[in-house]
Amino acid sequence: MRLTGKAAIVTGAGRGIGRAIALALAREGCAVTLASRTRAELEAVAAEVVGLGARALPLAADVSAERRRPGWRKRRSGPSAAWTSW
Repeated sequence: MRLTGKAAIVTGAGRGIGRAIALALAREGCAVTLASRTRAELEAVAAEVVGLGARALPLAADVSAERRRPGWRKRRSGPSAAWTSW
């Protein structure tokens, strides 16, 4: 599956399953917004994503509660809706 021209937000992207998902999306050409609480882990994963030829936007954030992401809102972009912080 090719995801060139698509974008995704992956929470928990600093390690484990979140990291694996982010890298799998990047391998398919998807631009990835990486969200996790630990900035250093995000920066490392972002470097891996860029090394795979995809765009990465690391955002250190705790998205476990809606009140902790006051700037995030649902947006419609293209054929799918996504939560974004910009």
